[in-house]
This record gives sequence, C-alpha cells and structure tokens, in this order.
Amino acid sequence: MDGAFTIEGVSSGNYKLFAWDNLAATADENPEFVAGFEGNGLAVQVKSGTSVTTQPLTILSPKR
Repeated sequence: MDGAFTIEGVSSGNYKLFAWDNLAATADENPEFVAGFEGNGLAVQVKSGTSVTTQPLTILSPKR
C-alpha cells in the first residue's frame, strides 16, 4: 500500500493536513493533541470542482 487515499465531498476552504506514522485510535480527534502538532500540518486549499494532490511529511508519533 502506498498510502494514497481519496476524500470526496469536501467543502471549499482552507484545511490543514496531518499524517502520522502510527497513532492511537481517535487521538487525531483530540484538539489538545492536534494543537501540539499544528506547526507540522500542511496547509491545503480546496476549491469547488477541483482535486488536490500533495505529499505530506509524516509526523513521527510520540513514544507511549
């Protein structure tokens, strides 16, 4: 698997893309957890009727 994926039906807007190498279930849904990685996210602008292709940097997960 190459890690490629598609998300359809995304509203136009500015988003931040995050990609972790290994993450505890639902950790990405915790705003406090994600805030600690805010500087590692990749800004992505989605426009209606277009597609976006990008190569995000993988964030190494914190040791548990």
